[in-house]
Amino acid sequence: MTPRFVSDWNKMKRMVQWFQGLKLNIKFTVIIIMFLMVSMAVLAGILFYNMEQNVINQQKASMEYNMEKNQGQVLKNLDAINMSTQFFLNDTGLLQFLNGVKTGESIATEEMLDFYNRDIASLERMVNNNPYLYQVRVYVDSEN
Repeated sequence: MTPRFVSDWNKMKRMVQWFQGLKLNIKFTVIIIMFLMVSMAVLAGILFYNMEQNVINQQKASMEYNMEKNQGQVLKNLDAINMSTQFFLNDTGLLQFLNGVKTGESIATEEMLDFYNRDIASLERMVNNNPYLYQVRVYVDSEN
């Protein structure tokens, strides 16, 4: 036997001897107090476990709500950006001008000013009216 086990065994024997030396009414009192303490400890453990599970479930529901809300916002932003993209792709004036630049056509100053006043102005209005668009870049495959 290990010394610790012997020490614990001796303590248990002393406690049993102490309990046997008590009067009957004190023994009942000690037993009732022990029963109440064990019952209260079990009840407190169950209550704290239930409180913990309740907090976890509330946090989980809150996170799910936030995720659904964020998903809706992302889809809304995606739709707005797709609509803006379709606007640019369907703008025939812009496409004709960019194709002309790509093919190397010479562009008169009047055409350039007309393009700027008409197409670029509508592009700027679109960007300014849509808070999801921060800036728009249009590229054309050209040496110039």
